[in-house]
Amino acid sequence: MFFFLILIFLNFVTFLSFSKLAKKLNIFDIPDKKRKLHNKPIASIGGIFILNALIISVIYIYVQTNPLFPGFKNLISFLFTGLIIFFIGVIDDKFSVRPNIKLGILFFIILVLMLINENLIIKELNFSFSNEKIYLENFDVLFTVLCILLFINAFNMLDGINLVAGIYSLLLFLFLYLISNNEFYIFFLASLPFFLVKNFKNKSFLGNSGSLLLGFILAVSFIRSYQISDVTYSDKIFLLMSIPGLDMLRLFVLRIIKGKNPFEADRSHLHHLLLSKFSNFFAILIFLVLFLIPIFVSYYTVNLLIPNILSIFLYGSTIYFLTKLNEKNFKH
Repeated sequence: MFFFLILIFLNFVTFLSFSKLAKKLNIFDIPDKKRKLHNKPIASIGGIFILNALIISVIYIYVQTNPLFPGFKNLISFLFTGLIIFFIGVIDDKFSVRPNIKLGILFFIILVLMLINENLIIKELNFSFSNEKIYLENFDVLFTVLCILLFINAFNMLDGINLVAGIYSLLLFLFLYLISNNEFYIFFLASLPFFLVKNFKNKSFLGNSGSLLLGFILAVSFIRSYQISDVTYSDKIFLLMSIPGLDMLRLFVLRIIKGKNPFEADRSHLHHLLLSKFSNFFAILIFLVLFLIPIFVSYYTVNLLIPNILSIFLYGSTIYFLTKLNEKNFKH
């Protein structure tokens, strides 16, 4: 309770001094009337609430033993990796780092984390529809690094409509807390509402600093939850992360076909397609429906193959419908 109250106080002070802090750091998302269509510069420092949660939660875990990060070396390596990723995002928000350079730096940092913290390495895959496990053996480190990188990038691409990334994160942390009762997740559940209020009022975006850090923390949390058997199956994690993952895959394929850099930003994301036809409220609602229906179905079946197929079908149908709708309007 003591650490929780400290976090609430710290977030409250950050919330009240947010405008002054944004001006001092001078990190704003400037509209360009092409990809960024907001009307005025918006502070891109919403990730500071997540940074507060990370620091206080790590101090709490150091004082109180926690199965997620056993041992000082594992805990401190997780903290410093998160801090480095956050500041890479800050530099990207301020100076726009080239995607390939940013990806290379992230790959190296996460690889170093795997070499220091072997508890994070995924060594086997266990699926609900099969009794056979897949052992990764010599590919386990590379596979783990790629999993974390892919989710970080998918989550970063998701952050395009106010509230979507924040609500999605809130639901994932809530899920992790409900299945594990681990206090670590409470710190993020307590911090995200502060950001969501600012985001709802169009006063703040997560920024790359916030989205990269949140993506990293969520990816590591799911890996550790899988390893300590809070999450039993690999396909359960795929189901929870399927919508941003499928959208990233679609965008990568489309950009490569067009001869573009797959990591270069554009306005072809799911949230852009939704906003082209619906209000911000209905776009968020549709995203939540796409995310929650397969999760709801998964609670009524042991085999998660059907919910995963349903998630792919719902996503594909939505993209097809929106694409056809845009083509029809373009012809007129």
